[in-house]
Amino acid sequence: MSDSKNKTTINSVTKSLRVLDLLAKNPTGLQIKEISSDLKLNLSSTYHLLNTFLLAGYIQKTSNDKYTLGYKIPYLNHAYLQSGVSSYNLSSFLRELQVETQETCYLGIEQNQEIIIGEILESSQAIKISALYVGFKGYAHARATTKAIMAYWPEEKTRLYFRDNPMEMPDGSPAPSIDRLVKELQDIKGRGYSLDEDAFVSGISCVACPIFNAGKTVIASFSVSMPSDRYQSKRSELIRQVCETARRASKFLGYADGEETDDGGQCED
Repeated sequence: MSDSKNKTTINSVTKSLRVLDLLAKNPTGLQIKEISSDLKLNLSSTYHLLNTFLLAGYIQKTSNDKYTLGYKIPYLNHAYLQSGVSSYNLSSFLRELQVETQETCYLGIEQNQEIIIGEILESSQAIKISALYVGFKGYAHARATTKAIMAYWPEEKTRLYFRDNPMEMPDGSPAPSIDRLVKELQDIKGRGYSLDEDAFVSGISCVACPIFNAGKTVIASFSVSMPSDRYQSKRSELIRQVCETARRASKFLGYADGEETDDGGQCED
């Protein structure tokens, strides 16, 4: 047993979950030696972990001796989506936004002090950002989806979060300071939406808007992502579309449309 941040964990379970995380990042599969090397586990331990998951259906072995995620994973994902009533109910609004914009749309939700991607609706004309997937939570300081929610956090909560989650840029470029990020979040809260213009992925831009519940608390965000050249020609209209959809979703959750929140105002064009 080990203790991390005052929480008791089980090392064997941690190792097992690392296997699933690694396979999720390599959907075409990995051989046992690759898994062992990447996770710095001996071959015997890796074999027993893989065999346990294999028998339970959480991974599968291909004809060329590679291991991939198994049939039980979609089952878990379905149960996860069903467990979050609010996020599940927001799916219809996300679909409407995708149909209206014809671009890739994301639902960001806050769970357990993290902001994760709860749903992705791909567009046939958009460039897929392969790094993003349901459950992704990385680079919170660089993505519009997360900043639209984080802008309504107390400053202390933001600083504590990035104390434990160092700000790094995907391309290795210098990360912004925490003070600069705090100022950016204040600006986002003031106008009611966030932008990511080539910050997370070069050549890709994103617009995001927060979603409020009946208690005037931001619990989620909608975002639309696309190649930056297409974004520039429709920027103003995209902001309007995302903000309007977020307003309607907030009203659906019980937020009185048009009322001033405890944390800030509505979208400003």
